[in-house]
Formats: sequence, structure tokens, C-alpha cells
Amino acid sequence: MKRPILFAAAAALLTGCTQHTEEYVKLSDAICTFQCVDIPQTILINASGPWSVETGASWVRAEEQTDALVLSVDDNDSGTERSTEVRINSGRATAIIVISADKEGVEEIRIPISQAEAPDHHSTLTQDFDLNELGLSWARTTISPASPEDEMIIPSSTWEVAISSEGVNYNPNTGKFEGTGHQLKFTLVTDRIEQNEEQHYVIPDGEYVVGPVKPFPGNGELYYKDPFTIDLGQKTSSFFAPYKGFWYMELLADGSYGEMAPVITGTVTVTKLTAGYRFEFDLTDDASNRLSGTYEGAIGLYVYGVSIPD
Repeated sequence: MKRPILFAAAAALLTGCTQHTEEYVKLSDAICTFQCVDIPQTILINASGPWSVETGASWVRAEEQTDALVLSVDDNDSGTERSTEVRINSGRATAIIVISADKEGVEEIRIPISQAEAPDHHSTLTQDFDLNELGLSWARTTISPASPEDEMIIPSSTWEVAISSEGVNYNPNTGKFEGTGHQLKFTLVTDRIEQNEEQHYVIPDGEYVVGPVKPFPGNGELYYKDPFTIDLGQKTSSFFAPYKGFWYMELLADGSYGEMAPVITGTVTVTKLTAGYRFEFDLTDDASNRLSGTYEGAIGLYVYGVSIPD
């Protein structure tokens, strides 16, 4: 379900030339597309002699190569679409990208270039979503229980839960999930759980509410998590961990993602069964789509890297 690129304004690069006494500039047939984030585009150039480039805005960059021009743009976080002009000159011949020719009698080639505004959401979903259709069939969960002798008394514990479909695998060498399929990843917060000799660790039954972490009373730089909550999904600027909190992801074979949606509100109801657990999802993403469904099965619990029976 890999979706087409969204929030992009595309315009055709028209083949043609402007000539004056055997002087010319010819451009390749192509499609020039800029999203709100930078993806460089290359235009092949055939000119009668040496050529140069003029850009009409500081957010456009032009790299001149032997027979090509690479255009790139700064990320657009202005909230509005923007456009500009680029001029290619060779002698008295000119190819113009959204600009009027200033040489009398010289025909111009117009190539509109625009860049879309940044989206106001990160979900790629366009409608409500039935999680039961994803084939979620297995899970991996980790918890780091507190030491009873821990002098820093933290009142809560966190359970990192990843529920996946067949085709998704966990690579212990990289600590990452690979393969193709679907996945829900989220962090359950419970009351403080300490290490015990019986290796008995159970997620408490109840309704867990999705939402933001709260500022610590009296200190706006520290944050704490209430039991029976789940961190909401957020997109971060981190290269190593750009997806934080509660996310639905479609994993693709090349390591990228197809459909995706950060969960920002809703509930997950957890029930311990004789064998495994039942998770009931009633969620909403940042595009107001509802994600609902149920997972029933083992949670694949690991404590400090050691597999523990549910």
C-alpha cells in the first residue's frame, strides 16, 4: 500500500529552445516535483556554448554540471505554497523558468516550479482504518523492572510493545524490525514494577489512555508519566529515532515505510487471559481517522533481553 507522494506541486519541463544566430538553449523532457522537503531535481541542458544560471530566491539552489542543472530547495515550513524563477543563459539565448524574457525578440521557454506548504499532519491515511484487516499475529514486549534497592524511586514502569503481522521480523543484532508487513508500536505505562525472583511480570488489566506526557510539578524541564497512559505518536527531528510514541507503520522491503499514522488520542483496553492477552484498540490519528480493532495472543515478553513466559 505504498502511497503516491503527497503535498507536491508538479510541472512539466517543456522541450524547446530559444535561438539567436545559431545560439540556443535546449531543455530535457522531465517532470520537476518539489515537496515541502527537499528532493533535488535534475534538468538536462544542451546549449550552443557556455551557459550560466540565475535564481530568483534564496531558498532555491542551482548546481551547474557539465550538461545538467540540479535544482534543490530549502524545506518549506512557511505554511503556504511558494514559487520563484530560474533563468538559464547561453550567449543571447535564454531558457526561463517562471520568468519573462528581457531580451527583445527572444522566444522564452517557461517552466513553472513551485513548492507545497508543509502538511499539518503526518498520517498518510485518508479514512477510518480497521486494524483487524492487518493480520497482526505476534508481538514483542520489553520491560526493565526497577531494582528494589534503587535510590531513585520512580513511581511508574514502561512496557515497550510492538504488535506485528507475519512477514515482519525482529533483528537482535540491530535491535530493529525488518521485513514487510504491518505494525503497531506503543508504550504502556503502569505502576512501578520491581525485579522479583519468580520472574512474574504482568501488564495490569485496565483502560490505557493515549496522550502527552505531563510536566513535572514545579519543574517544566522534567516530565513524568501517569500509570494507565500511553505516549501519543510524534514525529521528531532525530535522524535515529524520528517516530516517537504510538505509531501504526507499514514496513516495506527496502526498509522504508508505506502507510503510517501517529496515534494522538484514544484508548487501549488490556485484559490478561489464561494464555496471553487481549488488546482492544479505539484510536484516532492526527488526521482524525479512527483506527480500531483487537489483538489477542502472546506479548513475547523480554526482561533485560531474556525471554519470559507471558
